[in-house]
Parts: sequence; structure tokens; C-alpha cells
Amino acid sequence: MCSDEPLTPFGDDGEYQVLLRQMALVDRVIGLEAEVARLEAAARESGGARAEIERLETALAAVYASRTWWVGRAFLGPVRVARLLKGRS
Repeated sequence: MCSDEPLTPFGDDGEYQVLLRQMALVDRVIGLEAEVARLEAAARESGGARAEIERLETALAAVYASRTWWVGRAFLGPVRVARLLKGRS
């Protein structure tokens, strides 16, 4: 029994290749499950960020609709124009 082929603990080399392929596939599945978990966590975080953006946009719309905003804009509008004209000369 002097063969140049390496001995495998599984007997047949074909059987060994099948087991190697199965282990590679199991490893790939584990990696994909981890990736799915990471993406689900990112989706949950972005959902919270989306809600925060909507809340802030609503608050900003309330500021723009306020009387204080419009009065301040009316008073400071001419100042802004004067500053722009002064900067050109």
C-alpha cells in the first residue's frame, strides 16, 4: 500500500471533497446570516433617523410659519440688501 495520494480520514477522496464543499457552504451561510443581521440593524437605525428628520422638518415648518419669523425677516431684509450692496462697492 505505497500510494502517492494523501490519506484522508473520510476514506474516499470524493467523499472528502463533498464534505469540504459542505463546510464551505455552511461557512457562506453563516456569513450571509451575519450580513442580514447587520443590514436589519442598519435599517432599524435609519428608521429612527427618518423619524427624527420628519420631526425636525415639522419644527422648521412651524418656525417659518410663525409671525416672529416673518416680522424678523421683514425688518432684516433691507439690512441684508444694504450689506450686499456695500460688499459690491
